[in-house]
Amino acid sequence: MTISSARLEAVAIALLFSQGIGRAANCFKARLEPGFLNVQLIEALEGLNMRRTIAAFAFLLASAATASAQGLSPSVWQSQRGGVLKVLQADAGGNFSGVFISSPTGPCPGVPYNLVGSVRGPRVVFQTSRNWTSDCNVTTNWSGRFVSPTTIVARGSALVAGRRVRGEEVFQRI
Repeated sequence: MTISSARLEAVAIALLFSQGIGRAANCFKARLEPGFLNVQLIEALEGLNMRRTIAAFAFLLASAATASAQGLSPSVWQSQRGGVLKVLQADAGGNFSGVFISSPTGPCPGVPYNLVGSVRGPRVVFQTSRNWTSDCNVTTNWSGRFVSPTTIVARGSALVAGRRVRGEEVFQRI
């Protein structure tokens, strides 16, 4: 089945009218030549789609940033090795604070550390530190990302007994 160019032009004009740009459609209707779909009509449709795409992308970015920040306050996360990250406070700027309790199987089992950090979109950076005592005095810098609303994957780096120690943890919201 073939569709005539006049019918195709009529469909394109109907599409323009349905998208709320009837005035532009009237201008294009006057310029259409029989048998050809006018280039200006195609450009108008592409412009409309681009504006919608930009608006949808901006909305997606804004909602992702808001969802990430809201996903931390207050909340409890457990690492794959058993450490517990408790976010007790968070502000609208994405900054948060709380406590990190080390893994029960690590060299300093069940020890509390101060927690401070921030969320920027899907990126999460935080620091755990224990500097008020010489017992298990370690500061670890973490950098990671949300891979889902309930999962953070982060890499940590600490200086322990003069040696740089690195690792990766997966934190699940509990």
